[in-house]
Amino acid sequence: MSATNPKIWYFAYGCLMNETLFKDVGSFEERYRGVLSNHRLVFHHRDEEGAGDIWAVDPTVTGVGTVVEVPGQVVHGVVYLISPSILRELDEFEGGTYDRVERHVDVVGVGGVMAQVYVGHRDRLEGHRKPTKQYLELLMGAGSMLPLEYLESLKSVETWM
Repeated sequence: MSATNPKIWYFAYGCLMNETLFKDVGSFEERYRGVLSNHRLVFHHRDEEGAGDIWAVDPTVTGVGTVVEVPGQVVHGVVYLISPSILRELDEFEGGTYDRVERHVDVVGVGGVMAQVYVGHRDRLEGHRKPTKQYLELLMGAGSMLPLEYLESLKSVETWM
C-alpha cells in the first residue's frame, strides 16, 4: 500500500461476507479469511430500516447480525482490502444503525491487521431476536471463505420462520 493509494482493511461478519452482495456495494482488491477474537456473532440487532425485506421481515421479533465482545470467543468472517471511496460507500450502506470501529483481525495468509468493523448501535441491541432464514443463508453464502465448523454453527442458529 502506498501513501498515494491508501488501502483499508474491512472485516465483514454478516451479509457482506457474501461476495455477490458486497459487489453491489463496491469493489475490492483482495479478499481473505479473517478471525475477530474475543467477540461473538449475535442476531440481537434491531433493523427497522430493513423492515419488510429479508433482513428484518418483522422488526419487532427478527434481528440482524452484530458482534459483541466476549472473551475467548471468535467470529469468522471475510476481510476485504478496499479503497477509501468504498469505505464511504460502506458507511452509507450500513446507514445510521451501525458504528464503524477499528479492531485487530487475524487475516489468514497475511497476519494481524487493524480493520474497520461495523458494530450495531447499543440502543438497537435487544435479546431474544432471531435472524430470518434468508438472512442466515446470505451469511452462509460466503462458503469456502469460512471454516466448515463455523458454517455448521451458522446452520444450527434458530431462525424466524
